[in-house]
Amino acid sequence: MKKLIWLIVLIPILVAACSSNFIILDDGKVLPEDICNKIDYDALVIHETGCPWCTKAIPMLEEIEKESNLKFRYLDIANKDDLNYMLSLGFTTQKIPALLYNCKVYMGAKSKEEYFEILKNG
Repeated sequence: MKKLIWLIVLIPILVAACSSNFIILDDGKVLPEDICNKIDYDALVIHETGCPWCTKAIPMLEEIEKESNLKFRYLDIANKDDLNYMLSLGFTTQKIPALLYNCKVYMGAKSKEEYFEILKNG
């Protein structure tokens, strides 16, 4: 069953990745302005239900969101609607969790202090 879920998740990513204008996120990458302009949130958090690193990162990011005036959108790549939204923006990721802030990509789980620093200086 788990293999079937991964297949369902990966097929749209692979199909979309064949597009010449499709971007695969990587740490430190800066997204083009046309993609950033489509994002109606201060930050996007890309994760997947059951991911151990995501399980660590998401609660910290939710706390930071509550403590700040920022508006986050959480995209669970195991959720078809979230995956389709991400693909409609023109990108996908091979690593999670991923934070997109000010058009820049930050990969991997970080400490709360590191997330604060990114959001303060990013």
